[in-house]
Amino acid sequence: MPSKRLHPALFAIWCLAFILTSEGRGGVITDYTDRTNFNAALAGETLTVEDFTPDTHYPISTGVLNSQTDLPSIGITPGTIQAGVTYSTTQTNTNVTNFFNIDGANLSANDFKGGFLDGIESGPLNVAFDSPALGFGFDTDQRMGTSFTVTINFSSGPAVVEKLTGPTSYDTQFFGFVGDSRDITSVQIQGVDAPNGISFALDNFTFTSTAVPEPASLAMLGMGLVAWLGQARRSRRS
Repeated sequence: MPSKRLHPALFAIWCLAFILTSEGRGGVITDYTDRTNFNAALAGETLTVEDFTPDTHYPISTGVLNSQTDLPSIGITPGTIQAGVTYSTTQTNTNVTNFFNIDGANLSANDFKGGFLDGIESGPLNVAFDSPALGFGFDTDQRMGTSFTVTINFSSGPAVVEKLTGPTSYDTQFFGFVGDSRDITSVQIQGVDAPNGISFALDNFTFTSTAVPEPASLAMLGMGLVAWLGQARRSRRS
């Protein structure tokens, strides 16, 4: 009895489904506290670093901050914030009209080093990626509080909650997170017991930009498409 073979067109569809499914699952997160090691783990990736400019932008009266935000009176116009990420938060105090602050550098050794994004008496910081990321990281200091949580959401599967000890000085410390697949869709950052009602404080938010499919994935898809084209040509000849 002749064996049944998978039709080439179905094989191509299966290959594509396999690629999308494997890249859309929740994964394991590896933590980094050294930016050099973080960058090495993402070698070959295009990294975007948002430094929030070295200047002060206050008050940011909208709960959504991205590349389209237009607040010219405080120096934020479309393009000031780099594309690829949307930052959002809510205000928990009805007497406070600003959602975010971007604090520039001052002369005091205990002040912001420039371009810190923070929220006062606000909810946690939500970071949504325009397309799934492989990794992200940021700098922070003791303004994040004695501890903070980073909740990482994926295209599918359960979220990962990282509970971290906050820095104990005004010297910035790096925290980075790399997944085992490109499926990080959003992040929530929440400081605990932070001074002066600060909910979050960070700088140099770094994330992987959209990348082309891996060569192995492209090869698998290409094999299916070639087989399908060959079958189509044979069908036309017959």
